Amino acid sequence: MIFLLLSMVACGPDPAVVAQGLGSGNPAVRGDMMDLAKNVQDPLIAQALVGALQDPKAELRVRALVALAEQEDLSVVPAVSEALLDPDPRVQKAAAECLGRLGDPAGGPALLAFVESQKRPPLNAIWALGQIGDASAIPVLSELQNSTDDHVAWNATEALRELGDAPPAEGETSTSLEDGEQVPEQLEPEAPEVAPEAPSVDTPSPRSDREKPPATQKMAWPPG
Repeated sequence: MIFLLLSMVACGPDPAVVAQGLGSGNPAVRGDMMDLAKNVQDPLIAQALVGALQDPKAELRVRALVALAEQEDLSVVPAVSEALLDPDPRVQKAAAECLGRLGDPAGGPALLAFVESQKRPPLNAIWALGQIGDASAIPVLSELQNSTDDHVAWNATEALRELGDAPPAEGETSTSLEDGEQVPEQLEPEAPEVAPEAPSVDTPSPRSDREKPPATQKMAWPPG
């Protein structure tokens, strides 16, 4: 198996072989093929990765979503959206980030429903709302700006900046602001320290909309 993988890396992975490996009965083989799939964009592989979202191992479902984000195949958005309902929180977060990286407004409704269902939305899900290009995310992000969690509030502000004057998703009514109403002005943030998720911290004291997290606590998504 190791010889096969080395040969594939040297010669370039065959999409058909990778797709077949993604359906292997051996979880180690499936995982290796998911890693290879990140480097090969092919419709055959994309559809095989969609099938891998039903893998019995949650960690492999996560790896499948990471690989799907690299495929840049928007036909997978409905399947990735369904992964937001996965029983494992790790898979849910990976699905949210995948939708953000794909950047298709078609994933907006499911992503919005996911964020609204969370007591404390994952930072990568807030980031993803800023990437989908759908103005229907503006009311939710505006509400998150008022969160007492500084990390949530700061990332919501950044997501709003990313959206700008984004149009509503196709088939949805416009949720543009009323005449004279504007998204609250925000101070320019300092360069954030990067981390995948905020650590447990004491509940911050009440803050105004214009305050930003201290530089030692501020965290942004995506990491790196």
